[in-house]
Amino acid sequence: MLIFPREGSTGLLTVEGSTYPDYLSVSTSYNTEVGAVTLYIGPPAGGSQSIFCRKIVVRVPTGPGADALTTNAHAPAIAISVPEPGNQLPGRRWTVKLDTSSDSYAEVTCTPEGFGNSGFAEFKTGSRKVGFTLSQIAIHPIPGDVEITVFEDSSYQPETGYTTRRSFYDVRKYQGILYFHSLRAEPSFIERGQSATLLWDGSPEADYTMFANGRPHPEHNPPSGGTWTSEPLDDDTEFTLEAKTMGPGDTPIYRQLTTSVKVDNANKRLNSIKVGTINAPTAGGRVRVADDLTLGQGKTLDADHINASTAGAITVDTHLALATGKTLSVDKVNPSTTNRAIMVDTDLTLAANKTLKVDKVDATGGSGTLTIGSSRIFTEGDLTLGPGKTLDADHINASAAGTITVDTHLTVEGLFTANGPTDMVQNFKATELGLGQRSSFTAESSGILVVLCRAENSGSTVRATVKIDTRGYLPASHADHSNGNWGEHCFAIAVRKGARCEILVEKKRGNPQYQVGWYLWCPLGKGATMAEIEE
Repeated sequence: MLIFPREGSTGLLTVEGSTYPDYLSVSTSYNTEVGAVTLYIGPPAGGSQSIFCRKIVVRVPTGPGADALTTNAHAPAIAISVPEPGNQLPGRRWTVKLDTSSDSYAEVTCTPEGFGNSGFAEFKTGSRKVGFTLSQIAIHPIPGDVEITVFEDSSYQPETGYTTRRSFYDVRKYQGILYFHSLRAEPSFIERGQSATLLWDGSPEADYTMFANGRPHPEHNPPSGGTWTSEPLDDDTEFTLEAKTMGPGDTPIYRQLTTSVKVDNANKRLNSIKVGTINAPTAGGRVRVADDLTLGQGKTLDADHINASTAGAITVDTHLALATGKTLSVDKVNPSTTNRAIMVDTDLTLAANKTLKVDKVDATGGSGTLTIGSSRIFTEGDLTLGPGKTLDADHINASAAGTITVDTHLTVEGLFTANGPTDMVQNFKATELGLGQRSSFTAESSGILVVLCRAENSGSTVRATVKIDTRGYLPASHADHSNGNWGEHCFAIAVRKGARCEILVEKKRGNPQYQVGWYLWCPLGKGATMAEIEE
């Protein structure tokens, strides 16, 4: 948990910090909680001037009150770690002194060593910070915030003198975050084949995970009762127990404790062994390799049976070669990482009635083509092409009872030829329009628009016109009654999908009672019915 800055700070240097553990739990009557506070002191980010410092003093409150970090500053409860040479400012070492003479606070004075009389450190822009750690702190039993004060003798221009400035920071103590201590083995030295019992003191509400030699134990979730018994051991084992609980703001908190168990007549660990033959000691015994088994180049591992443990797997990092006529029989082949692939350099043959099930077939070699050497019928599942991809085929044949269905667009760059009957017209309807009537619609598919007008009495003339999208009215049909005969005229035009169509019947001369018009919309494909498109 980072320390929290308070208002009112006047320091030129900035202080960042952390605690260990992240959340400091208060001590109790039955357990002393121990923690540490680390402060990183250095130039502010984005500063433009060097800062010169000749002394830093860190004051930590002590005593009986809730605002104290620990109760007794006189006892060896606070230890100071001097920064390693590689973590100090170039050319400077720091002398650290602890003063516990006060009953209300402990002070840590940090002084840079200089060359000759130049006892100061120069914090240049972008230089690293100096870290000081207060460890082995017996945390105060009362929760609350502790104000840590940092005094600095600093200046931008040391030749004009130094000024003592102060910065204030809070460290928070929490009530009963996680109690977890004293992981131990009983006994810690056992005979080969004997089990070890692990004991610990910890919060019953925490979740625990057991690791053996750095790996999760097969039974890696022991109960929270503070005791757990291992399986029979034949090797020295280091056990790590991890406790987890939820802190403030539902932040997970982890603690780990480690202990070890020694086994008499344990397995031998060798970096290298060269033998002619390795035999198991008994007929039912095994030769067990705990870590890696490496064979020299050109050497062979000859075994009747290789068995991975229950939770394990046999991993082949390079090539697995089988002799001619031999068979590899497995229940599952699984690449160990996401980016790996199973490559077959020659033919992959499936036995009769067997199925090859894959998520993806990717042709990567040669021309990048997947070739099927003979006729095959695919009867199950969909064939999906990725965006921008092309299905290039000389022949696509639906089964006798099947149909090739295109749910969206079918784009043909060239001649579209139908060798058999087609079913492209789904529905059509004729609509009558009186004189002066106008009808409009948007074509939901491509189609043919047919317009007809009729003059039924002598000397009358009627005209029907069509407007497509933004183009002007076109003379679509003109009928003239003469010689006692009806005058009729018909006009047809192809309309593309999405076009806006308007039809208007107009009188030219004569009695309007005997002047009428019709239009017929014939959509190609699954076009809408007239009831759906008329406006």
